[in-house]
Amino acid sequence: VVAHLPLNRPKQNVMNIGMLQEIARAIESLSFREDVRLILLDAAPECEGYFSMGVGAEGYTEQMVFQMMDAFHSIFRIMIELSKPVIAVVDGVASGAGAELVAFCDLVVATENAQFRQPEIKLGVFPPMGAVVYPRVIGPHRAMELLLTGDTVNALQAQQMGLVNRVVSREKLKE
Repeated sequence: VVAHLPLNRPKQNVMNIGMLQEIARAIESLSFREDVRLILLDAAPECEGYFSMGVGAEGYTEQMVFQMMDAFHSIFRIMIELSKPVIAVVDGVASGAGAELVAFCDLVVATENAQFRQPEIKLGVFPPMGAVVYPRVIGPHRAMELLLTGDTVNALQAQQMGLVNRVVSREKLKE
């Protein structure tokens, strides 16, 4: 059985603490199901064009930053301990925390419409989770380029970097 977990916070799947906690609970609950062999993470149809634009601005406030980071870290702790593969399907923009979530997945399938961004540096901040996950996934030099430039990477560039396993057309995505 494939467990399908669509991110569904229209329009751009901007993550807040509640959404992050819900993702963590869903993945953790699936880890105990013996019938589930694979977890598929993508965006709901209502969020067309966006996998996730990352964490909302409220997550960067002095009052919320620690709770937001804790909620975000809980997803990654669960994914690290998970004995089932998680596949991300990206058909649109994965930005900031959304791109980091993709990087933590075991396999990534993207359409030609996919874009990956780590724009935090343009706001004068450094993404701590990106600094952890990207060197492991795409190597230290490419990770630093992604994190220090804030440049957008298209699906084919992401595949060449090692962030994406396969690039497919939208028409063949269901296959």
